[in-house]
Amino acid sequence: MPDLFEGTQGDINWLSMEPAERMQAVQKFLTEVAEPKKNAEKLVAIVTECKKKYPSIEKWGVLGLCWGGKVSGQQQTSGVLCDERFS
Repeated sequence: MPDLFEGTQGDINWLSMEPAERMQAVQKFLTEVAEPKKNAEKLVAIVTECKKKYPSIEKWGVLGLCWGGKVSGQQQTSGVLCDERFS
């Protein structure tokens, strides 16, 4: 499982913030760390490297839930990288 956020994650303290402050923190995270198109590009690089490393594997798939579903969909628009996408 690749760590697309590179060690960063949402902060549990966001839950105790006032709604406006929480929304600002979440929006910052979504635009800086979890931006789907940027992370889809990371996913493409990971799968491309895996295809080189394991050339005997003929079909590849991506599974994404919630945010990961968005990213797996974005990678499909980057070119046909995987045979199947599940979200």
